[in-house]
Amino acid sequence: MADIAAPGIHGQLVSWNGTLAPEVRNAWEELLAHRPDGIPAQGPSWWEFAHLLWPTRLRHLLLLRYAGTPLAVLPLVRCSHWTWAVPDDLMPDFPPLLMDAEREELAWFALADWLRDTPTVGQLRLGRVNRPTTLTAFRLAARMAGVVGRQTPMLPAMEIDLGEDDAAFFTTLPSRAGNNIRHAETLLRREYPSTRMEIVTDCTAASEVLTTLIRLYQQRWHDQIGGCEFDDPGQAAWFTHGMCQAVTGGAGAIYTLLVDGQLVAVDTVLRQPGSDYAFAPFVARDAHALPSRYSPGKVLLLEVIRHLRAQGVRTLHVGTGQARYKQEYGGVIYPQWELSMARTPAIDTWLPPFERAVHLLYRLPVHLSYHAQQWARQTWPRRDA
Repeated sequence: MADIAAPGIHGQLVSWNGTLAPEVRNAWEELLAHRPDGIPAQGPSWWEFAHLLWPTRLRHLLLLRYAGTPLAVLPLVRCSHWTWAVPDDLMPDFPPLLMDAEREELAWFALADWLRDTPTVGQLRLGRVNRPTTLTAFRLAARMAGVVGRQTPMLPAMEIDLGEDDAAFFTTLPSRAGNNIRHAETLLRREYPSTRMEIVTDCTAASEVLTTLIRLYQQRWHDQIGGCEFDDPGQAAWFTHGMCQAVTGGAGAIYTLLVDGQLVAVDTVLRQPGSDYAFAPFVARDAHALPSRYSPGKVLLLEVIRHLRAQGVRTLHVGTGQARYKQEYGGVIYPQWELSMARTPAIDTWLPPFERAVHLLYRLPVHLSYHAQQWARQTWPRRDA
């Protein structure tokens, strides 16, 4: 274990070759338990399974302590000879960087000091944040440690305030949006009286529903450039395993909307037990199950809000991007930044553009294939038999 400059602060880069050592795993769980806005996807169980899927990629864990108590845990991947990163590509809205909520400034300082005194690491990519207090602590720590802190603006994140009850919730919405939501619920329930929401609590049932969610999500996003997260079978297996664990452990829920017995929409939610803050990592609906005038996704989200509110949740994080449905439900926009630290100004100046150019060259076949497929579809439209 290497000493960091500030007395009492220690940094440990753990080699991750399988099961975590008990003291490391306990420190990780302790941090998550005391983080009010933490989610299971930031905890050791999710990432131990990820390590089984990607053993050559997830090989290191950085543990920072102060006076023997954990300050921060960061799973790390080595992106290049000089660059390490928190692996946010597995769930980009919720990177697994985990810090002590009450000592966040000290945690950022410990991280910046570790980078400054570790010559084998030139740059650290740290994922996304949307809290101004976190950004302030990050900047201060970088300046005090003499490293370069960079914050790159990203698409904003959105959160929904659930209100005290339906009346209070609808009062906060623009009248047109509230009317659209009420109309969607009334229309669907009037013409399909069998419509019902079910909450999946059984692991076997959860696995089956998540298979449907993944299929529907792929239908919606597969044709976008680069495909979607679940085109990687490992990613699908990782998310399914983690959600099943969360559901059976009381830290997650899978909501389904059924119309005439057919599943037409799925929402997933993660939440630390007892927290008033919840996250919706993935949602999907069957675009072909009902005529376009119905809005099963809107109806399911309203039911999810009601159920979460009854459980004491006050805020629902609905991820990156300003989708129309998020705005209709009163989503509040939070600016979002991607953070990185570089050990020296020279590394900060030259390394990011060089690695970006390498990345673009690596991705060139994907982009060419995508645009070729788009051109082919426009030139020879598909004709149904």
